[in-house]
Amino acid sequence: MAETKTRRPPSFAQRLWFVLRRAGDVGQTWFLVMLVTLFALAPLYWMLVQALQPMEQRYAFPPQLLPTEPSLAAFWRVWESTDILTWLRNTFVVAVTSATLVLVFGAWGAYAMSRWRSRGVGLAAYFTLATQMMPGIVLMIPIYRAFIQLGLVGGLHGLIVANFVFSIPVATWMLKSIFDSIPEEIEEAARLDGCSRLGVLFRVPLPIAFPGVIATGVFPFFAAWNDYFFARLIINRSTDWVGSMGIASFFGELSTPWPEVMAAAIIFALPPMVLFLAFQRYFVEGLGGATKG
Repeated sequence: MAETKTRRPPSFAQRLWFVLRRAGDVGQTWFLVMLVTLFALAPLYWMLVQALQPMEQRYAFPPQLLPTEPSLAAFWRVWESTDILTWLRNTFVVAVTSATLVLVFGAWGAYAMSRWRSRGVGLAAYFTLATQMMPGIVLMIPIYRAFIQLGLVGGLHGLIVANFVFSIPVATWMLKSIFDSIPEEIEEAARLDGCSRLGVLFRVPLPIAFPGVIATGVFPFFAAWNDYFFARLIINRSTDWVGSMGIASFFGELSTPWPEVMAAAIIFALPPMVLFLAFQRYFVEGLGGATKG
């Protein structure tokens, strides 16, 4: 009768080697994460250093990574001597309104392209995406002439329309991919109950795709928040300035107050960061699977 071989438990050295190897893998992962995080936060940190640093220390060599005499004077000067609250309000109105319009109309178009499959719908979808191949600078004069005829030059309403028009093609394609991932069978019950196509959209696929819709809304919101091209082209009153125009107003022909520029840039960078942290869960769900449930 053959003897059965019993498997010996791993020795202490083997267990120690296994633990060190796993720790090395985890350590490499954390090292890469920390490296990417530092690379992403480095510009923001340098902006903060430049905002806190006095003007006379700006050209010191070698550059100082830590301000020796930090001061909030630049922030106070920006807050007291400029209309930064107005710039923030105008930027917020333009970004939120244009992003909302993009999501509403983009969801309708994306749902139509996802559910009605025909040659005409496919051509319209590709034509919609092809509009993004032409840079905005090429269309500057036609856009300006068209907006003058439509009465959209000189106010925030024109800037909202411009950001809406240039953001909706990409957002529509992003939403279309989200609706394509939702099976059509789950909509049959709503149709049997007599619900219209529009009612089906708001009752079945849109709630399911809510995380993906929120993640898609980041694109038009940030595009409108950081926009300078359309703002410079359309806005002609200082009371309607947005953040990008306000920051650009600091640059002069002879000198530029860099501490104030960096302070204003940090102030305008905070709202998008807070928004991202507030909706981070939806971003992760939307980018991970586009749908929930």
